[in-house]
Amino acid sequence: MNLRSKSGNMPALRLLSILCLALVSAAPAVAQDPGRTFEEGMRAFRAGDRSTALSRFRDIVRMEPDQLAALNLLDDHQAAVLELMSAGGEYETFAVEVLTAARTARVAKMRDPNAARTAAQGVFASSDATRARAIFELTTKFGPFGAAALIPELDSPNQDHRLAAVYALSRMGSDAMQPLLAATRSDNAEVRIGAAMALTRSTDPRAAASLADMAANDANSTARSLAGRGGSGNASELHYQQGWAYYVHDVQRGLADAENYGVVFVPNGSGVDFHEVPRSLVSLELAKTHFARAAELGNTAGNGGLALAYGAEISLLRQLVKDGDDSKQESLTAQEVAALTLGQTELDRALKSALARDEVYTAEALCTLLDGPGLTATGGLENAVRRTNPSLRYAAALALARAGKANADAIVALGAAARLEALRVVLVVDPDERRREVLANDLSSNNVVALTAVDGAGGLVSLHRSLHIDAFVVADPLPDLYARRFVAEARKNPAFKETSFYVLGGNDTGQIEGANTVAKLSAAEVMAGFEDLDADRAGNLRIAANAAFALDRLSMMNPGRLSSVVQDLAVAAAREDAAIAVPALRALGNTGGPDHLAALAGQVGNTSLDASTRAAAANAIAGILSRNPGAAVNTAALHAAIEEGDSGLSRACARALGFAGTAHQAVMVGPAS
Repeated sequence: MNLRSKSGNMPALRLLSILCLALVSAAPAVAQDPGRTFEEGMRAFRAGDRSTALSRFRDIVRMEPDQLAALNLLDDHQAAVLELMSAGGEYETFAVEVLTAARTARVAKMRDPNAARTAAQGVFASSDATRARAIFELTTKFGPFGAAALIPELDSPNQDHRLAAVYALSRMGSDAMQPLLAATRSDNAEVRIGAAMALTRSTDPRAAASLADMAANDANSTARSLAGRGGSGNASELHYQQGWAYYVHDVQRGLADAENYGVVFVPNGSGVDFHEVPRSLVSLELAKTHFARAAELGNTAGNGGLALAYGAEISLLRQLVKDGDDSKQESLTAQEVAALTLGQTELDRALKSALARDEVYTAEALCTLLDGPGLTATGGLENAVRRTNPSLRYAAALALARAGKANADAIVALGAAARLEALRVVLVVDPDERRREVLANDLSSNNVVALTAVDGAGGLVSLHRSLHIDAFVVADPLPDLYARRFVAEARKNPAFKETSFYVLGGNDTGQIEGANTVAKLSAAEVMAGFEDLDADRAGNLRIAANAAFALDRLSMMNPGRLSSVVQDLAVAAAREDAAIAVPALRALGNTGGPDHLAALAGQVGNTSLDASTRAAAANAIAGILSRNPGAAVNTAALHAAIEEGDSGLSRACARALGFAGTAHQAVMVGPAS
């Protein structure tokens, strides 16, 4: 990861101050002195003793970076931190780790609008030194929120103030980029002009799309002229490319993790406001803005990118709601509604793109959006139903079946889904391709879903998108953070408080609270650590019930097509859950043979089952006997069930007896009671 600014003006001192903030413990008494440990590590680093240097830096990580918050190393170790930042490898991982650790403490202070506005007044001082200090303070203390405090000044009646604000914004580097890009969409022409002036002084490539757009389309001639000095090219194509850059987290043109404060800036009058957004959705929101603008400007691919971004957001929001955050339900519904208005063609295009990129959970969300009446765009679903990921296959198969378009692959997937009880899922985060793939393949061969990622960021995305994870396997270190940090982040989710964590590490890794550190690990060892399942997971039960219902409908239309899943139906028919068993029994009655009669008679006679399930079993017997006259069946169970007095069960058993050819039993109408 390159920690340099995208603008070329990124205040290196800001990064240095953040890093150094994280190198000294806030607590006065600790077992080790972080400052001394850091100095020991730097001496070893400069002497070429990589082992000792990394060991000392890992010692600092083990001191719980969340608590490190002192400032006094800044002046003493600026050059040292610069050396580590440029050294790459695990030294850069260490820098990213402490940068991440300092984020939480910084963000609360950064969002103080009154303090930011007060600090911004120094930008208009007559003294050059005062102005320079004010710009530095806005950048280091307030980041993009400091830039947001300056943007209203772009509409100031005082021309000197306007120019001073433009200058300050142009010197704030990437911290000013998101507020400035929002300002280019302001209804206020003066604000747009000022934003264009600041952006043309930047070398940040993320400004290109907005400047080209303003140069070609802004209603104000001055804004068009100024933007044209820094932006050229096809605005619709540039917006489309920028949307992708945000979507894929491009190193140069995406949103760096250090820039993600969990907000999206939007224009508001002469200023910009920010909306709180889950951090995992910020880049997607930015991508949507650019994809939508690309489509408005005539880029036919824009809506496809927009649909893909919606799918990714929906998958993440569904997980947040599932984890108990009911406040996200309204946002989830709104995103689903908005995505559906794009139409089937764009959703299908997005599904194909998600499958090509192996974005399983995004693809699954798009399958559910396509699941509904009037389905005509089935190409993506037919592709998805052939994938190995079970939940994706099931979602695609259900969508096809409910539209009456189930192919052979969909029927096989529905059969497997109908007998689904509980998927086991393991997340493997390991940059070592061979080790990662060997473990993933071994797990898959044991019917365990293996999600994989090559770095911590990808692993955390998979973690947040996953319906359930039974175990984590994490290498240490990862390219962008330490396993210790990954475990701590994952444990914040209540769903993973008791989940097994395995860290593939060495002597330097040490003990990590809540994880088992191992040198190597087999699939069998991972599976041995699974927690017992107290009950079927609600999601899997719902999938199984929906699959059984879909197979029931298919069996009525064309029972011969279900020959490949008859045994799956028999397994599902034996389930205790009536929501699964009853439709499976109906389908089995249309597709099964004489070899299923004994088990069905057993269900009829099983008084622990509810009457609806037993009646469905009796009706299944009738269906099989109608196609196989003379087949042997246990009629005693049917007679006994009739005597119990449940009307629905009695009628079903009598129907079966009629097909079995038993003797008629005459009954008189008794006296009125």
